[in-house]
Amino acid sequence: MPNTNPGPAVTSSNTSVAATGNLANEWVLSLVPGLTTSIPAASSAEVAVTVQGLQLNDFVEVNKMNHVAGLSVGNARVSAANTLSIQMVNSTAAAIALLVTDQYLLSVERPLAAQASTSLPTSIPS
Repeated sequence: MPNTNPGPAVTSSNTSVAATGNLANEWVLSLVPGLTTSIPAASSAEVAVTVQGLQLNDFVEVNKMNHVAGLSVGNARVSAANTLSIQMVNSTAAAIALLVTDQYLLSVERPLAAQASTSLPTSIPS
């Protein structure tokens, strides 16, 4: 059955519904995971964060809300159910400690179940 998407709409509860394409759901979350990891100098490390509800095949993007010179988010992925893995990259000559108060924005996109269990398209349908 083709996915028909009428585009943005407003439901009876006045909640905006975004265009979906081949997505079943999309969320933006605010996280303060309380990380205390130290990222070694001139290196990267992957840190794991529990986020209830994450599923394998979810597409995730992470944005660190504060700036730390030399520290960047390299990659983010769902490594297991309920587990977000974030690659932190340290481009300085000294270790950088993550702060327990650091805040992150997490965008989660979940593909339609039929496509996630078989295969995602390799191009945008016309």
